[in-house]
Amino acid sequence: MVELSRKWSKRGAELANSGRFEQAIDCFDIAIRSEPRYAPAWRNKAAVLIQMGSNKKALKYLDKAIELNPVFAKTWNIKALALQNLGRYAEAVACC
Repeated sequence: MVELSRKWSKRGAELANSGRFEQAIDCFDIAIRSEPRYAPAWRNKAAVLIQMGSNKKALKYLDKAIELNPVFAKTWNIKALALQNLGRYAEAVACC
């Protein structure tokens, strides 16, 4: 199932890169349903949510990604960005 999740996550990233955010979110949702323990799908969905201006909602997905893989620096950096966007600067710094 991880391979299927990777495939959908990759497709979601491609769509996000072309500005097709809603379709990207759909792909990440499929990836998450395929393999709920695949942390990159949670993180990538959050990154797209941030691009859409949904920083608070993104934090929920980032926290799940961190729960699944707490040592992945990219997830912490994206969380810091969401917190910064929300004006929660001390928390953002702590993530770095």
